[in-house]
Amino acid sequence: MPMPWTCREATREWQAFIAIANERMDLDSGNTTHTAVQGVSLAFKRRLTPQQAVDFAPVLPAVLRGAVCGGLDAGGPHATGHPAGLDHRGSRRCGPTTT
Repeated sequence: MPMPWTCREATREWQAFIAIANERMDLDSGNTTHTAVQGVSLAFKRRLTPQQAVDFAPVLPAVLRGAVCGGLDAGGPHATGHPAGLDHRGSRRCGPTTT
């Protein structure tokens, strides 16, 4: 079975997304745009149940999907409670957790 396009092209897809977001938000750098997108993703996922986030995720590019779904706690309505969806080690989670 071939690798899905979105996995094979994740970096290119993310860079294209950041370029569009950067232009539309009229920001100075990719770093500023990344921080803005990260903040929007965090605010967005805190308003969703884990199931709503997982249901919405397939329409997003792979890296943005990770930002929205990363750190979800299947037992609660919000992200992990750690800053910016970080786990207890300060690392980004790659997807929903299971317990």
